[in-house]
Amino acid sequence: MKQHHTVFVDIMCLYSAPENTLARRIQYVAAQLLRVNALALCNFPNDSFIKRVALKLSKVIVNPVTRPILIKYVHRYEGQDTIYVGHYFGRARFKRTAFLRSYLGSKPRYVPFEDTELPVFENVEEYLVARFGNKWMEMPSQETRDQYPIHGDFVDLEKDYTEYMNQNRTQWIYQ
Repeated sequence: MKQHHTVFVDIMCLYSAPENTLARRIQYVAAQLLRVNALALCNFPNDSFIKRVALKLSKVIVNPVTRPILIKYVHRYEGQDTIYVGHYFGRARFKRTAFLRSYLGSKPRYVPFEDTELPVFENVEEYLVARFGNKWMEMPSQETRDQYPIHGDFVDLEKDYTEYMNQNRTQWIYQ
């Protein structure tokens, strides 16, 4: 889809998650199947043979019969007072996707960001350790950074977005 390429903010959806590790893993797998299928339906390009096979398989596995079942399982614990919450639709491995609900706290804490203050989890440091490990404040090695596609750029908001378009990064959108 052709769209205006502008500044985006990631919004992390949290799902109530069960205490049982196996049930939480099933919830994670259901979400990952839906995520991969969404990429497959958009003809997301990939140079990896294994990932291309996974994208094609997801079109068979996630179908009009299974999709509602998977969605229902991801939402299965909503409204329950679970001790865990999870964000399952990102690229994180299973062990880094769920964390204690207590990290959210009872009210947001505000932290400075440039010329404003933004809300974060009340216990955001505990969340960051659970998600990224004890070295969350350190810049990842170049080897680690190379494993992830670039999806952030420095831009001048006064310029037209077309000046920043990279044909290789956006070509799949227009096919």
